[in-house]
Amino acid sequence: MVRVGERELTWQEGMTLEDVIEALGDSYPYSVARVGSRIVTAPHFATVLVPDGIEIFLVPLVAGG
Repeated sequence: MVRVGERELTWQEGMTLEDVIEALGDSYPYSVARVGSRIVTAPHFATVLVPDGIEIFLVPLVAGG
């Protein structure tokens, strides 16, 4: 299993961070994620493999003034 916030997803071999976001059906354009203790930026979402049993935090970036 992979945990993202309150949701749990079934882990699959070869699963990437991009796969996780697609499985969530979330269209928000996240720029940063934390996979366990590793910080990952959006250009690497498609290449970062997600291990079984990991907790992922998607970090929404907020800008304004």
